[in-house]
Amino acid sequence: MKKIILALNFLIFSIILFAQTDTTKTGADDEMNIFLFVFALVVISIILGAAAIGAFAATMFLLLAALFISLGILSVSTMVGLYKQSIQAAFRTFLFIACSLVGMAIGGLGFFLLARLFKLDVSDNTSLVAGITSGLAGGLLMAWIVSQVIKLMAGYFTRKFRIEK
Repeated sequence: MKKIILALNFLIFSIILFAQTDTTKTGADDEMNIFLFVFALVVISIILGAAAIGAFAATMFLLLAALFISLGILSVSTMVGLYKQSIQAAFRTFLFIACSLVGMAIGGLGFFLLARLFKLDVSDNTSLVAGITSGLAGGLLMAWIVSQVIKLMAGYFTRKFRIEK
């Protein structure tokens, strides 16, 4: 961004310096070139501003979508926990939903990139569907494994640090 501001300052100051030249020479072409230079500078500034605003808007949209998805996962997990009156059920629901979504994203993107990288004879839609499906299966498997490991660790630490009266 500093380079762009430096370049714009250079262009503006060069216009000011060239405007200080000898005015006794009659040359309509010189005046027209300065006008076109200023006009081009304004157009380029507008284009850069629009690109920056568009990038900011797209970033904000993606962050807002991620926030809404996260809040949805948390609220569903909370509702399941309240319905079943169990913190374990709420945590398992959160774990299964989050691992499934992350697995689908990583699997879809990963298989799509592998198909492109190795030039597999598979269409883009097929590679995305295969990646999402395998990512979903991997995410569910990962959630089940993590829930079993946490259950075993909780049982171990409960037995290990049990306080007897």
